[in-house]
Amino acid sequence: MRTLLFISTIAFLLSCSKNDKDNGSDNQPLEAKGGRFYGGVLRLNETEYIKSLYPPSITDAFSFRVASQIYEGLFKFDQANLSLKKCLVEDYNVDATGTVYTFKLRHGVFFHDDPCFTGGKGREMNAHDVKYCFEQLCTQNINNQGFVVFKGILKGADKFHAAAVNGKTPVFDLEGIKVLDNYTLQLTLVKPSSVFLFDLARPFTLIYPKEAKVKYGFEMRAKAVGTGPFLLGNIDEDISIILKKNPKYYGRDEFGNRLPFLEAVDIKFIKEKKTEMFEFKKGNLDMIYRLPSEHIAEVLESHKEGGNNEYSGYELQQTPEMATQFYTFNNKGKVFSNVYLRKAISFAIDKQKIFDLVLNHEGYAPGHKGIIPPSFKDYPVDSVRGYMYNLDSARYYLAKAGYAEGKGFPSVTLELNSDGDRNTNVALEVLRQLKDNLNITIQMKVVPFSQLVENIITGKSEFYR
Repeated sequence: MRTLLFISTIAFLLSCSKNDKDNGSDNQPLEAKGGRFYGGVLRLNETEYIKSLYPPSITDAFSFRVASQIYEGLFKFDQANLSLKKCLVEDYNVDATGTVYTFKLRHGVFFHDDPCFTGGKGREMNAHDVKYCFEQLCTQNINNQGFVVFKGILKGADKFHAAAVNGKTPVFDLEGIKVLDNYTLQLTLVKPSSVFLFDLARPFTLIYPKEAKVKYGFEMRAKAVGTGPFLLGNIDEDISIILKKNPKYYGRDEFGNRLPFLEAVDIKFIKEKKTEMFEFKKGNLDMIYRLPSEHIAEVLESHKEGGNNEYSGYELQQTPEMATQFYTFNNKGKVFSNVYLRKAISFAIDKQKIFDLVLNHEGYAPGHKGIIPPSFKDYPVDSVRGYMYNLDSARYYLAKAGYAEGKGFPSVTLELNSDGDRNTNVALEVLRQLKDNLNITIQMKVVPFSQLVENIITGKSEFYR
């Protein structure tokens, strides 16, 4: 059964426990306990190529979805409700001050076999590996985007970072990290933090061996070595990535079956959603998510009682996505440092119209209540007052910004990644509304997501999605 995901979580790589591909010498899948089956290759698609598989450099969802199958961290998020779950940690405790965390690591967790190890055989992961990876996060280099996890939080991290110039490790130890034994690590914070454990589930804190960094350097963007259920197989740059089953993975399901069930995951990088849908219909992909907006109505219709069209034979899953799509101004830039201009544009966008006519209701609702998705429990969504469509207010603030009726408005470019046309279609409607409502013209530039992230980090982007 192939699956269409309407509004998805990022859990799709982990959500499949069997596959209808044949496996074994007799062309039959191997049956496991609990009615589960081993074998098969899951074929997926991403609309953007990965930026990097080196954990300190992972800032995009595309890279993380791949990396999370290769690496593991001390903790991970439950894919169903985003609660925190132990991963490489077997147990932990926090002292009475709320600042000293002691972690007991799992025994018998091995890194993937790789030429970076003596004899090519992966060794057991230990507390020294965690210490090394966390020190790398506190080292200055252009490939490290993860210092934010420990900055001002982990004792001695700021001092270590200041001394770790150009990737050189300081001669002194990082004060807040101590290895008590091979399976015990202690982290000391500057002050209590209610989110510290959650930060240890971020992609930056995924664990890799020092041997891999020494051998591959920053080529680890495509030379990943971890402890996860899959190991990195063949990479065809910008075309496909093959993940192969890790035969030494320690994980087991509730029936005691060794994980993973799949033999491999084949990830294609087809950028256009229409082409992706075509490949799905041809049987070349096993699932897709985020349907092209032009197909949503007919797919939904096919799954109503009595519905019958070409999509009726597919399984449809609809899941609230814990994410918000948003546009951002560079508040320190020459143009959008003007708060009245930012307000004018915010009031001029009819988000409901975009939701109804461009997205065809693909989403929970227009973001009238701030950036936090309504699917987060206990967040006071209704207390947030966002910018509702108000043309009078938009034109008032545009004049106050110095651009009455759009006169004298400077040259501005909106940058975005395509994500299979959806982002482009929304952006075109946003720019059309700004032209119709405020008489201002903004250009649009579609760039690869990795370049967009780089432009944002360096402050080159004035206006971006």
